[in-house]
Amino acid sequence: MDVKSNDSEDWMPMARNWGANWHSLANLSGKMLSFRLTNTDGHTLVFNDIVPKGWTFGQSFVSKLQF
Repeated sequence: MDVKSNDSEDWMPMARNWGANWHSLANLSGKMLSFRLTNTDGHTLVFNDIVPKGWTFGQSFVSKLQF
C-alpha cells in the first residue's frame, strides 16, 4: 500500500501495523489523499483523491470507491 498527498507527486510506502491498520511516517493530516495498492497476484489499484482535504483523525466519511 502506498499513499500520496495532493501536494506531492511521490508515492510513499505504508506499513501494516496489524490487521487492516496501516501507517505512514509522513505528515498527511488534513491533506487530500490518494492510495495505491497491489494485491498478491500483482494487480495494482489506484484510488485518486479518495480522502478529502481537511480530514481529521477519528472522522469517518463515505466514498463510492471501495477496496
